[in-house]
Amino acid sequence: MNGMQFSSTLITALAWPLIILSVLIVYRGWITTNISSGKFKLGPVEFEWFRKIDTAGQDVGDALKEMPPDSSSDGPVPTSLVDLIGDINNNSRIGIRKAFRLVRKALDNSYPEVASVTDDRLSDAMRDLVRRGVLHPEVQSAISQLQKLLDMSDSNGDMANRERGYLFLLLAEGAIHGILRSAKIHASELNNARLATGPAPISFSWRGLYDQRFIIELLIDKWISSTEFEGEMNYPDSDTVTSITGYIITKTPAIERTAITWQEKGYVRGNRPIDFDGDYKATVSGNTMTGAWYKGDRRVAEFMFEAT
Repeated sequence: MNGMQFSSTLITALAWPLIILSVLIVYRGWITTNISSGKFKLGPVEFEWFRKIDTAGQDVGDALKEMPPDSSSDGPVPTSLVDLIGDINNNSRIGIRKAFRLVRKALDNSYPEVASVTDDRLSDAMRDLVRRGVLHPEVQSAISQLQKLLDMSDSNGDMANRERGYLFLLLAEGAIHGILRSAKIHASELNNARLATGPAPISFSWRGLYDQRFIIELLIDKWISSTEFEGEMNYPDSDTVTSITGYIITKTPAIERTAITWQEKGYVRGNRPIDFDGDYKATVSGNTMTGAWYKGDRRVAEFMFEAT
């Protein structure tokens, strides 16, 4: 029984969540033995499909081996995609598209910061999550490969047959499990950090207008201590992101006000002209932050943010 037949047999048996890794391992062997060795003569597009399947399978397998299982099966995104087998049988392209939409839904629900990101910018957004240590790198790589396979099936109907559709379902389901486990691990680590340093003094995410002209988003990624933090500033209109460090100046619990300051340190991405030689100073009161950017002692421009 070759790898393809074994995959199909397991799919028919519907032993889905328990055999993801086994299928990936066996199918990877089938690819390596039969395709890479030249036993099957494939065109360049078809070979690229199997190469991406192979890469995605290896990434999903590596990620799931490193992360503990998530025992919860309840939630807005199904963790078993067996119900899409009928869609694959009726129209493989539609089934593949539905499977990727569920992968994207799992990603958006687990990481709301990418929910508004279009598909063509998704890879960059996921790389940011990996860089910040909140998404497993192999999960990001697998999703990127699945997205490329989706594009290939949309552009070439001959690539979306049933066998490939079944394999896509397996990998999509593995990616969903990887997303949920990665998010759960990050939430646990974040909670442990909060327990170690106490409750966060202010909200983690802010959005508002700078100089009444353009939108800026402030995201506090990590509290280094009870007073020091690191994060990013996002300029959505120019797709520019900078890294920041800051700290609490004073905290007045009696009137629920906190004075903070932070500085932009460098580019994460983008090329919007940024003057890094300045300081943001602000007062936080509840869900409102008001302040200004200073160049030395000169007050240059004001801003007002709301907690998101």
